[in-house]
Amino acid sequence: MAGGCVGGRLTARSEVEAGSKRRISMLDSAVQPNGDIQMAAYFIAQYVVNDVALYGEYAAAAGPTVAAHGGEVVVFDVAAETIEGSPPGPQTVIIKFESTEQAKGWYNSSEYQDIVNKRLAASNGFSVLSQSMNTGD
Repeated sequence: MAGGCVGGRLTARSEVEAGSKRRISMLDSAVQPNGDIQMAAYFIAQYVVNDVALYGEYAAAAGPTVAAHGGEVVVFDVAAETIEGSPPGPQTVIIKFESTEQAKGWYNSSEYQDIVNKRLAASNGFSVLSQSMNTGD
């Protein structure tokens, strides 16, 4: 199949080639001076809050733990729009860390572990830790 632009549309081949170039570009930007590759990591949580007061206690205490471990809240949306599938609830939080190790350091820290049970008790949902680019290679 020939690639390129046909009638203003990208063909399958050109889309694959563009995706490969983006992936290579992202990998190049993640290469550290010593040659190691470091990808950003994202803590992603989606849930429904059932106990607003308890969740408020959690939220007030969680923010400083994120900052102390170099994290940055990049998304906090209490009414995320579902466009596909069946999420547990509308609240979505995404926290960016420089690496998986940094994210795990935050999550497993005594400061965060002292309060995470408030979130778990106040809400139903899930959380995942994802790298910015993990192709399984």
